[in-house]
Amino acid sequence: MPGAEESHECRHRTGVLAFLSCCFCKVVRVDLSLLPAMDRAERYDRQIRVWGDAGQERLEDAHVCVINSSALGTESLKSLVLPGIGAFTLIDGKNCTVRDLGRNFFVTEDQVRKNVNRAEACSMLLRDLNHAVEGNYVSEDISDVLNRTEDLGHFFSTYSLVIAADLSYGPVLQKVASACYSAKVPLMICRINGLFGLVRIIVPEHLIENSRDGVDSKQLSNLCLSDPFPELVEYAAKFDLDALDDFSHKHVPYVVLLVKASMDWKNRNSLVRIVERRDVEGIRELLESWRRSNEEENFDEALRKAYLVRFSPERNVLSSEAFDARGGEDGRGPSSSLNGSFWLFVASVRKFIEEEGRLPVSGKLPDMTSDTESYVGLQRVYQSKSRKDSEKIASYVDKIAHDTRTETMSATQVQYFTNLAPYLSVQRTRPLEDELKSCSADLERALKEESSIAHLYIFFRAVDMYLSESLGNIVEDSSKHFVELQAKSMQILSEMGMPPGSVNIWREGLLEFLRYDGSEIHSVASILGGIIAQESVKLLTRQFVPVKNTIIFNGANATTSVLEL
Repeated sequence: MPGAEESHECRHRTGVLAFLSCCFCKVVRVDLSLLPAMDRAERYDRQIRVWGDAGQERLEDAHVCVINSSALGTESLKSLVLPGIGAFTLIDGKNCTVRDLGRNFFVTEDQVRKNVNRAEACSMLLRDLNHAVEGNYVSEDISDVLNRTEDLGHFFSTYSLVIAADLSYGPVLQKVASACYSAKVPLMICRINGLFGLVRIIVPEHLIENSRDGVDSKQLSNLCLSDPFPELVEYAAKFDLDALDDFSHKHVPYVVLLVKASMDWKNRNSLVRIVERRDVEGIRELLESWRRSNEEENFDEALRKAYLVRFSPERNVLSSEAFDARGGEDGRGPSSSLNGSFWLFVASVRKFIEEEGRLPVSGKLPDMTSDTESYVGLQRVYQSKSRKDSEKIASYVDKIAHDTRTETMSATQVQYFTNLAPYLSVQRTRPLEDELKSCSADLERALKEESSIAHLYIFFRAVDMYLSESLGNIVEDSSKHFVELQAKSMQILSEMGMPPGSVNIWREGLLEFLRYDGSEIHSVASILGGIIAQESVKLLTRQFVPVKNTIIFNGANATTSVLEL
């Protein structure tokens, strides 16, 4: 292939990649500038279907900082470069060594011979994966960077996300975590030791614009079937079921059927709302009486969705309990200066809910059995109502913005958030400083299970504490080190407020932890790197719900545990 440099013939090429590697072959470098240019939509087509154009734009605006270009750091970054983050910066003061060749696919023999800085070497190969991504590196140790930087908060605020790979629980990590927390920049702490791994997300406040959590149920709840608005009732009244032919009868949207049935039932029984389960059953019986044959799928759908006509107050509130932890009379939460539009909308939609008793209509319809004319007509009804709700919310936005002397939102922004109102959410985590001093209820519960992999979190900290106090290899005289690490583990538990004797240290787990001696296995780094990248995409796109807030991985028996530290 033109532009390729290789030291021997490689028979394992299976596609056009920036570099190819297998256990039999050396790295093959390919000059991607010789390949035909790809359109952005074509390049990212599959992923745009997942998080949309808005998510892709956020990704392309992101600048990710990775501390340490270890196997874990580069595997994480690889899976962010491929989907197209805007830029990355690698910080690493170490040079490439022979040991890197056995665990890091982004280091070559030539770079080891030339004693190239590891951040420089890895950034070059990572850039080859996607030429649309800007790659930077800092060939200094993170401790040196911290020491020469006066304003650490400003330094880290230039990044969208910071990933600290294989950085021990010591003063350096605590300094990084404190600076990121004050700058409100998400930090991911990632560790690996043999077959064990850990990923911890720290962010003071993460605003989720589209949680995509319970999409089907929330979309259905937003149809307003428990309390249909006048325009929807008027549209449903246009359908005279008795006058329809069989084809039209079996293509009446189930939304129309449910509105007609609920209105009929309420009129018969002098009800304002459907509250009791027996009324829902009565509506089902009414639908069955309207049915002409068992082949009418629209009636099957209406019978399955009949529960939606029952009034449920919890459907008409913002989804996240975190919205209750708001500050200020206007209802906006902390860090509103950085996320003003989000909190301004939340305050406005609260006013809307107080007045209307429901969430704004999103204007989106789920799939259903229907003919095109009926479906499009129904869609127009919901879209029209959504625009009216959006206009009403916009008036609240302008008033609150005026009263609080903050910047208002455009009509487009208000409509965007109106469509996503059921999926707005907020996530907050404790700072590292608090985590190190006190044990969360979730961790305490998990640690009381003797063989729980939650003990691995304590082991990572115990080894870091031990190595900071004594230089050397912890494998030599492992029986001595086991006793000392066990003592360190108990010390950490005591410092976190755990009563003496309340936790039995997982002996087999600690012995295995000792045996690995800080080794990096590439397959484990690859698995964890994928997890880190997945959670990073959630943070960067503000879509989906990030794990809250720690993942512990045990590759020995292929298990994971999620804990809130």
